[in-house]
Amino acid sequence: MPNKVKNFLWRACKELPVKTNLMRRKVLAEDICCHCNLKAEGGFHALWDCAALSAIWEADTNPELFAALVWTIWSQRNQLRTSNKPYPLTQVTPAAKQMLQDFKQDKGEAGMGVVFCDSQGKVIASLAEKIQLSPSSDEVEALAAVRAITLVMDLNLPSFIVEGNSEVVISALRKEEESFSSFGHLISSIKHYLYSCNCISFSHTSRSGNSVAHSSAKLARDIDEFSVWMENVPPQVNDVLLADFG
Repeated sequence: MPNKVKNFLWRACKELPVKTNLMRRKVLAEDICCHCNLKAEGGFHALWDCAALSAIWEADTNPELFAALVWTIWSQRNQLRTSNKPYPLTQVTPAAKQMLQDFKQDKGEAGMGVVFCDSQGKVIASLAEKIQLSPSSDEVEALAAVRAITLVMDLNLPSFIVEGNSEVVISALRKEEESFSSFGHLISSIKHYLYSCNCISFSHTSRSGNSVAHSSAKLARDIDEFSVWMENVPPQVNDVLLADFG
């Protein structure tokens, strides 16, 4: 499932900027649906209940197609609201199916690496995983943070500092408000996990200052499954570790 769809579903479970919400915030003066011109545009109405969408929802859908359809419906509404470009509702289902087909055909892969060290620089554990290529490196960094914190919980580490290469991700983790970026659902997951553990701080570090994790990520592209090394790093990056810590 494309990350933009996952993020939209997460936002839909929270609060979407539909007309009823925008009117409540005094952004809009009216909340009538732009498709049926009969009912207020709330979240349920905008994605499902509007009479103009009945032809879309009459057909059988699986969970994957359902998710793609609601994203496309929302995208279509936004296009109508922000531009004069026509986007007929008859194009919604073909566009959603095409998006899923394009996503499944994209075989791009990326590697993800995480290293856990104590205050003296001694390796506690490391992990490497091959993942589907994301639209941005920030999404990969956010996913790496999720993997790191879940393993921290498994290791029962009393406290820890999260370091990452992405200033955007580190900034989102430091803020109290929700992130509505393409990786906002990952940021939300991390903050949920933090209720159960003691994260001292989030710190940005350059790629050169995190070379062991970077080398593990490159190695992960050739690994078929999620791999963890206890008190060690992948053998192929031992030289990098020695160069960093002597």
